[in-house]
Amino acid sequence: MLVPGLSFPGNCAEAHELYKKAFGMTVNSIAYYDHAPDDYHDEPLTEDTKKLVMHSECSIYGIRVNMGDNSEGIPASGSFNVFLSTEDDVRKAFDVLKDGGVVEDEPQPVFWSSLHCSLKDRFGIDWQIMTE
Repeated sequence: MLVPGLSFPGNCAEAHELYKKAFGMTVNSIAYYDHAPDDYHDEPLTEDTKKLVMHSECSIYGIRVNMGDNSEGIPASGSFNVFLSTEDDVRKAFDVLKDGGVVEDEPQPVFWSSLHCSLKDRFGIDWQIMTE
């Protein structure tokens, strides 16, 4: 099984909320840094790091995606090509993800899809969203 994963610099919980709005994502399970045994961490946890998401298992259109925060503050990066069933689904995801993001291509027909768009969301994740 291949499961894509996304790592965030401390704002994974915020990304959960955005992707719930954009794709109807569900969070199936979640563990925070303070859920780990005390000897798991190299350094004592601060009040801020205790609240970070160590691991979450999510579903986007039935596909498992793991997400979490890195405790080092390394910027988020990653890229997704998402094929959705309807043009309305593409427009909805685009409209949600463009808030605070950088639009590369507005939704438009292309030779391989009836509607395609691309952008970098406010977390730094690249998205290409299109109809099947």
